[in-house]
Amino acid sequence: MNATKKRYDGKHRVTRIFLADYQLLKRLSQQAGMSMAETLHKLITGGFAHKVPVTPVKLPVPAARAMPVPTAITTNGNKVVAFRIKTKGVRYA
Repeated sequence: MNATKKRYDGKHRVTRIFLADYQLLKRLSQQAGMSMAETLHKLITGGFAHKVPVTPVKLPVPAARAMPVPTAITTNGNKVVAFRIKTKGVRYA
């Protein structure tokens, strides 16, 4: 063991922070009701992440709506069908 090093030097570490950061850390620890070391640990690991509550949808909204294609039949005056527009897959007699 080195003569200049005491036993307590190996058990703790010095962290240098700005005074404004210290005051913020102190205020957060007092609001949370925990020690400054725990508060610093939670800030580093992201333990103070705010959870945004997800509100459910009030009214169900249809995602897609099918619109039917109208069938148009044209006659040439004698009531005989000249042509017709129909959707794919539809059969008429």
